[in-house]
Formats: sequence, structure tokens, C-alpha cells
Amino acid sequence: MFGEPLVEPFKPIPALAAVIQRERRPGDVVAIQRVAGGNALIFYTRPRIAHIANPGEAAPLPNDPERVICAARRAFVVTSRKRPLPDPSYGRRRREIAVSNKDVLFLYDGPPCGVKFSGVERAGQR
Repeated sequence: MFGEPLVEPFKPIPALAAVIQRERRPGDVVAIQRVAGGNALIFYTRPRIAHIANPGEAAPLPNDPERVICAARRAFVVTSRKRPLPDPSYGRRRREIAVSNKDVLFLYDGPPCGVKFSGVERAGQR
């Protein structure tokens, strides 16, 4: 028998993972950036996930956000709603597709890295 703790529905990761599961396509990458819930994200989405550093933070190559976001056709990134400045999109389109508590789910897609695209689109504003 398998079950989840009673508090789990009140945490942000299950809600954000449900959006990822609904929207995910083959070849997409799932990453988490400096928020709690990496193990829960793996549990609910079942892909390998990348744990990435904040922009501008020194990080080993596998944790470099630009490398993870640029290497993917599309990248789902679970992170904090409070973003560091600067908060680059690495030339990709970044859309806020879900929010739960203090966490946000961004989808990076569009032009490959190196092609400039300005701004962040928020859910419902396209």
C-alpha cells in the first residue's frame, strides 16, 4: 500500500508537479532552484531533476542554471517567487505558468539561448 502524508496537499510541490505532469513533453527538463522539495518533485514527476543554483552564483557545471536551461528544448523550473537580481532568462522565453504559496513554476522555451527575448510572461498574460 502506498500513501502520502496528510499535509502533502498543502505544500507547493504537489500542485506545481501536477502542472508539470500535465504540460510535460518528451525531452523536457525539470529543475528546482533553491527551494525545498527536490525529493517530492522527483516523487511526483518521476523524471531525473536538476538542482540548479541561483543566477550569478558560483556552481559546478551540472548545477549552472544557464547550462540546464539552455541545454533543454523546454525547461520547467520550480523556484522561489522572490527572485534574485539580475534574473536572466538566458535569451529564452520565460513564462510563469503556476504559483503555489511562495514557489513559482517557470517554463523556459522559445528561441535557443543566445537569441534575445525580453521579459517574463505571467500566467494569463500572453
